[in-house]
Amino acid sequence: MESRSRSLEAKIFNKAVAYLALRPHSSYELEKKLSAYWVKISDDVEFDKSTVVIKQAIDRLKNLNYLNDSIYFKDLVNSVANSPNPKSPLELKRYLYDRGVSLEVIESILSDLYTSGLQKKAISTLISKLSGRYSEKQKLVNYLTGKGYNYALIADLIDR
Repeated sequence: MESRSRSLEAKIFNKAVAYLALRPHSSYELEKKLSAYWVKISDDVEFDKSTVVIKQAIDRLKNLNYLNDSIYFKDLVNSVANSPNPKSPLELKRYLYDRGVSLEVIESILSDLYTSGLQKKAISTLISKLSGRYSEKQKLVNYLTGKGYNYALIADLIDR
């Protein structure tokens, strides 16, 4: 039984590394994926054991610096804000919350990382992209504020 347990621990750790090799994950995302994988590979092993093994694997990955939530979120905010289809602070908040990030951490991340400069860049991208679809300025302003962008930034950029 001991070798079976070690085998499961190794499989969980290796699967976690494989997931991280494909793309970065938050701790919460990785835990969910590993829990689903545990159900698939274990036969009669207690479910309580899975949380311990998964937590050990995640802690080991953090110690090896393969898993770092703050770097993951920073990169995520930068990539989403600089993409051709940028997300608003509200959309990012929803996205991060769905990935298990607490609201306090989300507010901290967005206030630190999603600066007005990044928002201006995102708004400019959307204005140039959507100006053909919305002939009236007010409709475009309404769309962007509905997405969660700051009205003052929108008004400043749309008048240019």
